[in-house]
Amino acid sequence: MRLACQKAFLLAAVVTLACHDGSTAPPVVTAFTLVNINGRTLPTFVSPIPEEPSITSGSLVLYESGRAVMTEQKRDLINGDFTVTTTLGYRITGDKFETFCLPSSLGTVACVANFTGTISGQSLSLTIDPGQPLVYNYFSYGAD
Repeated sequence: MRLACQKAFLLAAVVTLACHDGSTAPPVVTAFTLVNINGRTLPTFVSPIPEEPSITSGSLVLYESGRAVMTEQKRDLINGDFTVTTTLGYRITGDKFETFCLPSSLGTVACVANFTGTISGQSLSLTIDPGQPLVYNYFSYGAD
């Protein structure tokens, strides 16, 4: 009987280890898709100046490590289509969401602003520029 239990335990351990994919990618908490800016559907402008880029799409991916990766696809008259990616730190307290700049490997801060907003279920509203204000509204469409 004891040998049978040991074999069953060993089999369960092997099956558990075999199911591990060995991936070293950080686990994703949630991936959000940018759905509008100040209520305007995409693509849309962020500045009424024609030379400024328009946002064509965007995403915000939150990792368990406390890092957030914000990606924006933009278009302007000079550069055409291009992508801007920013890595930030984030924290969630209740329904309050805030980002902060992370130091680079050289100890310098690599971003220019902190963002605040609210998170509720699958929705995230993030104030990008408190002076305007410029509110990015994100939605998470399901499991990652």
